[in-house]
Amino acid sequence: MKKLIVIAIALAAPIFVQGQSKAAQKQMDKQMAMWTEQCDLSTDQTAALQMLISEKTEALVANRKANRGAKEKLQAAAKEINQKYAGKIRELVGRDNVRKMNAYRRSQRENS
Repeated sequence: MKKLIVIAIALAAPIFVQGQSKAAQKQMDKQMAMWTEQCDLSTDQTAALQMLISEKTEALVANRKANRGAKEKLQAAAKEINQKYAGKIRELVGRDNVRKMNAYRRSQRENS
């Protein structure tokens, strides 16, 4: 079932992310795949998460364009964007799923 959801999201993703670069689209697809594989998300949560990750990606891409060449401004703005969306994602998916994702990310860092 989760694989079917991931495939549906991958096919629908271009509709949500019109105008983004291929790299941004690839990053968004990667994040959605991680969330859907590692967490127990309902269909509604998955759709809402897709929109949040799309908005976050768009904000980060706009930040990169706006602060090109200004590393400190870029990092500060990216940190702010990430914090803003982390709260929204936590609220959407719940603390248990956030814990699962954090444990998965920790394991990936340790394995690399």
